[in-house]
Amino acid sequence: MTLSRAIILTILVALPGCGRKSPGEAPAPVPVKVDSVWALAEAAFNRGDWSEAQKQLDRATPLLPPADPRYLRLHFYLAEILFAQGTPLQAVREFRRIAQRHSRVLETT
Repeated sequence: MTLSRAIILTILVALPGCGRKSPGEAPAPVPVKVDSVWALAEAAFNRGDWSEAQKQLDRATPLLPPADPRYLRLHFYLAEILFAQGTPLQAVREFRRIAQRHSRVLETT
């Protein structure tokens, strides 16, 4: 009787882990390409879908280094979106960020 109990206990202990992958075997996340996010953002901006454009631009912001030629345009798009959404104070902040960054670019060239 104790042997059968030991077998049943072993099965019950091993059963919960059956069919599960260990945490280390999770699939690697697919890297987000800045070009695809940028294309989605521009398409939404061009059709006037401000919330979708802002969402995509927010995704693109950490992906674009300041040296990227789209960096200033990104902030310009954000400023335009904020202005269109009725938040002119935030829009002015974005326009100022563009002006400050652009003046630094002009000073170095």
